Amino acid sequence: DLERIGDLAKNIAKRVSAVGQSATPRNLSHGIDAMADLVLVQLRGVVEHYVSRNAGALKELRADDQKIDVKYTAVFRELLTYMM
Repeated sequence: DLERIGDLAKNIAKRVSAVGQSATPRNLSHGIDAMADLVLVQLRGVVEHYVSRNAGALKELRADDQKIDVKYTAVFRELLTYMM
């Protein structure tokens, strides 16, 4: 899962940099900020529960991953629309 987080972060960075120097629409930057907040909470939880070897809590965090996937898809679609 940590590898997946890294892959997603890399993809997000590529897409955001594709926008270039132009001003980012406010709704897009809010979406990115909201997604970043979700990812940080998730990542902190993963590291905390991994260190404490709490497998049950890690499984619960996996369910929260869906929220990040939904936000990622929404931001990606907005970014594609903006780039066209």
